[in-house]
Amino acid sequence: MKTHPQRSDSSVLHVAALAAWLICAASLLLNAVEMRAQVPQLIHYQGRVAVNGVNFDGNGQFKFALVGTNSSGAAVTYWSNNGSSAAGAEPSVAVVLPVSKGLYSLLLGDVSIPNMTPLPVTVFQASTVWLRVWFNDGTRGSQRITPDQRIAAVGYAMMAAAVPDGAITSAKLAPDSVVDAIADKSLPIGKLVGGSIGGQLLSTDANGVLKWESASTIAALQGQPSMLVPDPDNNSVDVEILGVMTNRVIVVSGPGMELEEIRLFDETKGALGLMPRTSSAMPFAFEFSGTGADRLLAELNNSRTNVSVMSRKITLAIRDAANIVRVRWTLSDMELTRIDPGSEGRLRYTFECTGAPGKASGQTFYTRNPTNFPTQVSAPTGSQFYQLEIDGVNQGGYPEIQLDTREQTLTLTFEYAEGGEILAWWIQANSDASQGFVNNRNLSVIRQELVGTQRTEILRVNYYHVYPIRYQQIGGFGQREKLKERIVLRYRLREKA
Repeated sequence: MKTHPQRSDSSVLHVAALAAWLICAASLLLNAVEMRAQVPQLIHYQGRVAVNGVNFDGNGQFKFALVGTNSSGAAVTYWSNNGSSAAGAEPSVAVVLPVSKGLYSLLLGDVSIPNMTPLPVTVFQASTVWLRVWFNDGTRGSQRITPDQRIAAVGYAMMAAAVPDGAITSAKLAPDSVVDAIADKSLPIGKLVGGSIGGQLLSTDANGVLKWESASTIAALQGQPSMLVPDPDNNSVDVEILGVMTNRVIVVSGPGMELEEIRLFDETKGALGLMPRTSSAMPFAFEFSGTGADRLLAELNNSRTNVSVMSRKITLAIRDAANIVRVRWTLSDMELTRIDPGSEGRLRYTFECTGAPGKASGQTFYTRNPTNFPTQVSAPTGSQFYQLEIDGVNQGGYPEIQLDTREQTLTLTFEYAEGGEILAWWIQANSDASQGFVNNRNLSVIRQELVGTQRTEILRVNYYHVYPIRYQQIGGFGQREKLKERIVLRYRLREKA
């Protein structure tokens, strides 16, 4: 049987041809939803199906079975969606799932789905388990999708639920890997486990004894930015999706906006340049694996089948080293549009704005509070650096600047979100563009040199008819002092002073 390579975002899958009318490429996303006190008996599966080469839309009938072979080589069924399959045969009853543009997804073992039985952990006592799928578009009958998809190691993590208390003995541990005390029994391990609460750091006193201490009481950190505290996950942030979930996630693509431009043209004068028109919101994407993943999946299925789906409000909360929320973003009119494989076993969730990102009132689909922070700006590195002067716009810090003379753009990257009033300028320019006005400013890029403690201007380049076309938070969501924002400006004329 001939196979055809099909590429997904994260892997190469090989799916055999079924019949002339059906080609299906399936991507198996196997994730233990949560590994805590009790392991949920669920496995996430996402696939794609097409009929006559066209992505299928509508309600599809699916049947699922986890199969393998016994010691004699005979086929066996370890589990099926309604418990009726034997020897790898097709189950008797199907599960009806919504399919949008060929994509569908579900949690195998989710008993809230009609004709779905629980997924027992004993399934993975076998060394090799395969997922077998059948599909029926409602007119051509049920067809088996080949080849079967092998269950990877992550699915076997469910076996942790079957490990009895006390089963892991010292024989399974490396010598001295676990001890009864630390530093001459000065601090029992029992005092450490669970001892840390939000915003506390593990420190030592003058005698070298370990203890948990609030970041706000450590003298070495008084008056210092919290970025001095190691943050292993620079883009982790607390996210609340109103009505769906509240949890800590990893930001992949931060909130942002961009202007759409139209090219002006006059028959007698030729091209007149670009003019901002309306704005659009950039997708907000994060990766996540944990409590709430099932609700996100249900949210996606609902958005695919319900034309009047409710848009959600998303709040991002940035905390400092003392676990205090310092910055909040609010994203309005957001809808979950896709779920993709992420990194390190996580799934990636992409939300898009369903409303008008820019409004005549000057408000956008997202707000940031506070808009300007912090009071201590970042210091430039090296002996030479750049500073900006923008007519009517106050901004602090010393951005990285990239000039593209072909596209006639300036890209500014600010540390600590020090763009200041550039965000307010963007919001107003966005509103003006929606009403047919261009919020132009003149801008100077000043190259300075540090001699001793004095800054000396050595070069100035002026840019005229400048307006913002893109604005986005690009990183540092873990703590507010690491935040970075990127602004792209369009200019019409450029000259050295």
